[in-house]
Parts: sequence; structure tokens; C-alpha cells
Amino acid sequence: MGKDSLTRQTGMSLEEAYKILNLKKDNFDVSTLSKNYEHLFKVNDKSSGGSFYIQSKIMRAKERIDMELAEANKMDKNSQNINEQSSSPQSASSSSSSG
Repeated sequence: MGKDSLTRQTGMSLEEAYKILNLKKDNFDVSTLSKNYEHLFKVNDKSSGGSFYIQSKIMRAKERIDMELAEANKMDKNSQNINEQSSSPQSASSSSSSG
């Protein structure tokens, strides 16, 4: 899945998700994501006078970033598998030694 399909699927661009959760795209870590999400979700709780709409946007923003991270991890694993396959010895050379 590409970024465009994730944006269509979630209805939110990655840039919008970063803005909602007050994250910087160039200086990002998962602990900051979790901390900001938990804080913003809690302060916007409807039972304490917050907005359900804003709380929903916060949740969707986290989901969008989580999906992007999962996609990046999937791509990393695929590229590692390709690199491992290309660097492993060919099985054909070992089969030619039997005789």
C-alpha cells in the first residue's frame, strides 16, 4: 500500500496526523507519539468537558501514523529478505560437486 492509499483509507494525510498530534516529522519517535496521543486523548475526553469530535481526530491521527509505521516496517523486512537472498550462496554450485 502506498501513502495515497493509506490517506484514502483513513481520510487523513500523514502531515495532518503529525499536526494533530503535535509531532515533528523530521524528529519523531514512538514514545513521543504515545505520550502526545495519551495526553491529547485524555484532555479531550467528553466526560471532562472535551470534544468527542477532537478526540476522534486524535485517535484517527494515531491510527494513520501507526499504519504508516507498519507499512515502513513491512518494506524494511521485504528489503532485508531481498538482500539476504541476493547475498546467499547459490545452491547450484553445491549440487555440482556430487559425482
